Amino acid sequence: MFTIILQDKENKEIKRVFSKNNEKFLLRVNSEKFTLLSELSGSSYDVFGSNHMQQLIKELMDIKISLSNEKEIEHVDKIIVLVTECKKYGYKLCFTPFGRF
Repeated sequence: MFTIILQDKENKEIKRVFSKNNEKFLLRVNSEKFTLLSELSGSSYDVFGSNHMQQLIKELMDIKISLSNEKEIEHVDKIIVLVTECKKYGYKLCFTPFGRF
């Protein structure tokens, strides 16, 4: 499970989202189509800056289209909200596989 955390410029947590088994659809190996999500690691933190958010929205929308489970679609929508806030305010987004902490 990945926890996705929106952090401000001082690394203070603003919001977080998580969903059990979200790694099943977030982890991507196609590095041409998913240039950012293909970088996610199941064993370390991955942090993306606001300059990556436009590409991340595109990749999340591509994933969303491929999903049929309503809860998974809602989860992706919640991530997209964080991505949009990250882009708007110049924050950063942290993906961590270490669960809820």
